[in-house]
Amino acid sequence: MAIAVGLLENLRLQTAARIMCFMSGPCTRGPGKVVETPKKENMRMHFDLEKDNAKHVKQALKFYDMLSAKCSSNGHIVDLFAGTWYCWPLLILFVFGCIPFA
Repeated sequence: MAIAVGLLENLRLQTAARIMCFMSGPCTRGPGKVVETPKKENMRMHFDLEKDNAKHVKQALKFYDMLSAKCSSNGHIVDLFAGTWYCWPLLILFVFGCIPFA
């Protein structure tokens, strides 16, 4: 994400642009990490956020707030598509207009 935002920020400064990100799970590396890679730590729940028991949330929020500020100041749009591996063929066909929205 940061690489795509940085590229657009340098190549298309103050010009409308769009980033389309197709992902299949939560971020597990870098400053936007929200959960560890090993399965021994469960994904956090809403009550974990309320009780301030989510391990990586503060750092990830700062990172994503910084990215969103960069995007909004330059007129860039970020589309995030999250799904499982068996949904991707249908999603890609829908995004490119091959399947009408029902």
